[in-house]
Amino acid sequence: MGVPGANSWQPVWHLLFKQYDTVFVLIDDDKAGHEFGQAVARSLDTARIVPMTGGDVNSFVLEHGPQALKGKINGRGLPGDGENT
Repeated sequence: MGVPGANSWQPVWHLLFKQYDTVFVLIDDDKAGHEFGQAVARSLDTARIVPMTGGDVNSFVLEHGPQALKGKINGRGLPGDGENT
């Protein structure tokens, strides 16, 4: 689900995600993105916040590729960034 704007999250939307064990929330790597992630996490217990290093999801995929995005979501960092597990 895409949410247009960092201030657009509605707490009642947590009902849409009740059936899922984990909801990955890909946030922009800026103040507004991090505030958005906090807002989602406050209303959705199953939220797992995944900040996009250096920008938004689109810029991350353009720079690093879709496999890197999959790795980021799965908790692996980029080669050489110290986040690899």
